[in-house]
Amino acid sequence: MVKITVDNISSKIGKRVDPHLTTELNLDGMEIDSFGSFASMTALEKVDLRNNWIRFPRQVEKLLEAPRLRELDLTGNDVCKSHNYRAFIIYHCQTLQFLDDIGITDDERMEAEECFLDQEKKPFAEMELQKGSQRPVWIPDDNTRECSECHVEFTTLTRRHHCRGCGKIFCEKCCHHWLLLPEGFNYTDPTRTCYPCYRAHSSIDFKMKWEAKGPDDAPIILCIHPAMASRQFFSLQMDAWSANYRVISMDLPAHASRIDDSLNMAAAVEAVQEVVDATVPTDLGENFKKVILVGWALGGYVAMKYAALNPHRVAGLVLGGCSTENSAGKIMPGLIKTVTSLFSGKYLWMLLPQNAKHVPRDVIDRVILRPGLNYGAWPACAETTQEPTPDTYVKALQAYTGPTFFINGEKENRSAESKFLNASADGRLHIIKKGTHLCPIEPNSSDEVNEIVIDFLRDIKWTKLDLLAKERHDQAQVDVDVEYDANLGDHVYGQEL
Repeated sequence: MVKITVDNISSKIGKRVDPHLTTELNLDGMEIDSFGSFASMTALEKVDLRNNWIRFPRQVEKLLEAPRLRELDLTGNDVCKSHNYRAFIIYHCQTLQFLDDIGITDDERMEAEECFLDQEKKPFAEMELQKGSQRPVWIPDDNTRECSECHVEFTTLTRRHHCRGCGKIFCEKCCHHWLLLPEGFNYTDPTRTCYPCYRAHSSIDFKMKWEAKGPDDAPIILCIHPAMASRQFFSLQMDAWSANYRVISMDLPAHASRIDDSLNMAAAVEAVQEVVDATVPTDLGENFKKVILVGWALGGYVAMKYAALNPHRVAGLVLGGCSTENSAGKIMPGLIKTVTSLFSGKYLWMLLPQNAKHVPRDVIDRVILRPGLNYGAWPACAETTQEPTPDTYVKALQAYTGPTFFINGEKENRSAESKFLNASADGRLHIIKKGTHLCPIEPNSSDEVNEIVIDFLRDIKWTKLDLLAKERHDQAQVDVDVEYDANLGDHVYGQEL
């Protein structure tokens, strides 16, 4: 299976592809199963994608971002068996004129809009509902022999799964999203849903990759969430900090609004860079603003790597729940992948700390369950935080010489706490008494987190007028860039702007 991106397409097809000049791509028979964003392919008009491994319409959604795409041929892909694939493609690519060498009619465009226009934020009107509830009436097992999405035939090994959002029957791969459905469905725990219902009923707005709160001209705090969570994880912090700061919370790849994107450390760093470029002003000359990064668990490790590559853009680091070294090679990701394949999300939810009784249920619902639990991201999250070489994170912390504030719960794993603190040029540490890995959402602990971060921010220099930043950047780049350049391709974010 092959994922095609703007960065790797030249090497995949064996000739140079210029995003601003290439008008046509022949990708016939290349075993392609997914795409990165093609929004930068500004001249692309025609793509031959015949005889690949495209099973679902959403696998080509990123390709459809090409702004001038007019012709697309998917003949020979399993996706052509999907009853609504033409409507999906037509709706998501308004410039398209031909699909599978068949011209697109005005009637098809109208039908596509009726099918998809409001689907993401409303229940499906045609569903038969149970009396006194928003729950749909389930389609009987005997009425369906194949998955409603990919049309794979059900067997002893390929089991049926009902989506709790629409009542239709799917295979495991097409019905593996878990979230707490809205109140009218009368569920109290996360339930299994298909992809359209996940997008329709999650509290996340999937049209946005991040959200912001606070004055437009205030200093900027960028929050990066833990594994399996979403940008909603920092909802309490956004409420507490937004009076005097511009607080932005983003989704990482493979989570929430970016659920279709592949996750690795390079992709996570790119996602942070995208948000920084879009939200942090750079038109102020030498006074352009820096950003404070607040990362928790997985988000903390990503923040370390980003700051190491971009110290001149980062005013300070707040790192929570990420004071361990992940040097177990491929053992832990493999173990996690095995566990997630053996147990359904229902039972994983019962085992996770989010279910701790001491955390108010309304908080859990708001920040974790209503947005949705991204169980499928577990293996990628574990692999992302693995250290490719010893002391990877120590070197990253050494490369960033700005202020670094570690916040850890007393009860969580802190095996590398002293090592990380000593590696930081301007490191500080605060332990939350009786706190766990979920300090930002725990009673009392969340208030303490909010207050100590505000205290930390008072000493921050927010503009590029800290002239030492450039010197430190030049000196600190050596060990870090060698380690990441292979993954980041042509994008070396440590370079001066």
